[in-house]
Amino acid sequence: VTTQLKVVTTALFMMAFLGRKFSGKRWVAIFLLFVGVAFVQLDTIQQKSVVKAGNVENYFVGIIAVLSTCFTAGFAGVYYEKMLKDGGSTPFWIRNLQMYSCGVIVTALGCLNEHGAIREKGFFYGYDEKVFIIVGLLSVGGIYISLVMKHLDNLYKSFASAVSVIFVVILSLFVFEGVYIGAYFVLGTAMVCFAILMYNSVPE
Repeated sequence: VTTQLKVVTTALFMMAFLGRKFSGKRWVAIFLLFVGVAFVQLDTIQQKSVVKAGNVENYFVGIIAVLSTCFTAGFAGVYYEKMLKDGGSTPFWIRNLQMYSCGVIVTALGCLNEHGAIREKGFFYGYDEKVFIIVGLLSVGGIYISLVMKHLDNLYKSFASAVSVIFVVILSLFVFEGVYIGAYFVLGTAMVCFAILMYNSVPE
C-alpha cells in the first residue's frame, strides 16, 4: 500500500526536472489518488493476508525498501518522460529502443547465468500459448506506456494505472473464487473517480 506514495514522488520529480507546476486543487487530486488506490489495494491485501506462526518481519527495513522504491520509481518515470519529450530529432521508436536497451542487457546477463540450463533444455523451454500471450501483452503495454509518456505525462499514467487496478479487482470477482468487494474497495474507487474528475477540471 505504501508504494502508492510513488504518485506523490512522481509529481515532485516532475516539478524538479520538467518544471511542472500544480495548483492546490491538483495536489488534492494527487493525494486523493494515492489514498484511493491504497484503500483498493488494502482491501485486496486483507483478503490474502495469512499470519504465519513464528514469522519474524523487519518492518523498518521493509519501510525503507518501499520508500526507496517510491523515489526510484518516481525518478525513473520522470526521467523516461523527459527523454521521450526532449529527444530532439530522434524518432520515437529509436528513443524507445535506446531506453529499453538496459533491460535487454540485464536479461542477457541473466541468460548467461543460466546458460547451462538454456543449452540443455532450450531458450523457450516451459513456454506455452499463455506465456506467449503474456509476453505479447507486456510488449504492447510497454509501447502504450511510452505513447502516454510522450503525449501526456506520468500523472496521467498513474491515473490510468489506478483505474486498471480497480478493473482487475472487479474482473477477479468473475474469474476467481473467494474474491469479494469490501468497504475499502468501494471507498477507494470513489476517491479515485473523484480524483480523476478533480484533476481534469483544472486547466493546464
